This record gives sequence, structure tokens and C-alpha cells, in this order.
Amino acid sequence: YTLGFAGGGSGPSLKDALDAAHGHEHNEDGSETTPEQAAEKEQHEGHAHGSEGSEHATSSKWLRYYSIAVTLLALILIQQVLNMRKSKSKG
Repeated sequence: YTLGFAGGGSGPSLKDALDAAHGHEHNEDGSETTPEQAAEKEQHEGHAHGSEGSEHATSSKWLRYYSIAVTLLALILIQQVLNMRKSKSKG
């Protein structure tokens, strides 16, 4: 499905689709990136990769905090509902 949009310009590229599907880097033509090519790419990217990684870590941290907060609120709500049912059955 994703590969159908590879050449259209509006969807992800072939490289992006293959990277996401296989979990490792690919070249623009779809071939696998060799270790030498990966090392060269790392050298060219320099500090840009580090800032991108820290941005991802920050958003991941906030997502984790949000998930914990929502879970706690849901547990509190469930506890309140159960307490209300228990008090109605006794009364």
C-alpha cells in the first residue's frame, strides 16, 4: 500500500517505506545501505542527527508522562464508580 505512493510525490518515498518496513536504512534506489555508506552518512550529518534524537526523546518523555496521567485518572474514576456501587448495595 505505502509503496504505491512512492513515486507520486504526495506520499512517502521508496526509501522511507523500505526503512520503516524493514527496520534498517536503504539507499534512494531501494538497495540496502552498506556499513561504509552508513558511516559516511553519519559523518556528513554531524550534529544534526544528535539534535533530532534529543527532540524525539523529549516528545517521547512527554508522551510517557501523559500516558501515566491518563492511566491514573482512569483508575481513580473506576475506583469512584466501584465505591458508589458498593455504597448503593449496602444502603
